[in-house]
Amino acid sequence: ERGPAVSQLAAADRAGVLASLTGDLASTAGLWTSQYRFRHHSGAYAVVYARGVIQRDAAGKPLRLVGAMQDVTERKQFEQRLAAAADRYERMLRATKDAFWLIEASTGRIVDVNRAAETQSGYSREELLQLRVPDIDILHDPDAFRESVGGILAEGWGVIETRHRTRSGRVIDVEVS
Repeated sequence: ERGPAVSQLAAADRAGVLASLTGDLASTAGLWTSQYRFRHHSGAYAVVYARGVIQRDAAGKPLRLVGAMQDVTERKQFEQRLAAAADRYERMLRATKDAFWLIEASTGRIVDVNRAAETQSGYSREELLQLRVPDIDILHDPDAFRESVGGILAEGWGVIETRHRTRSGRVIDVEVS
């Protein structure tokens, strides 16, 4: 606990890292892994992933830990930005009154919807996620649908006017963009 590496651990992470290492050394584990903040020579903290092999004697007593640390700071920052973007996406979809459908372009499979799409279609979210747009679109067969979506993707924008059959059988006009 007094080595130079321990002093480089972020104070908030130190107890957890040491408890994890102590626990693995006291067990029969052969591998120790941890993720924590470690002070870089510049003084800034990096998020590191540490992995070490616990070498033991014939009786199982730990002799040494041989390992390496990998700086994963950029990956963690990317994960945080991605989580923030996903949160914004979720909040935006919940707030809009327009029906939103995210589809897999090649198959028309519905991969995400908002509450407004459930209300408009009469289907539950779970039911919608089992469908493809051609299952409810009464004007486009699967090939025509793929062609229309392909045109939108090629141009980067576009509008398709079509009609969908709701769960109750009612037909509604829909504009897809």
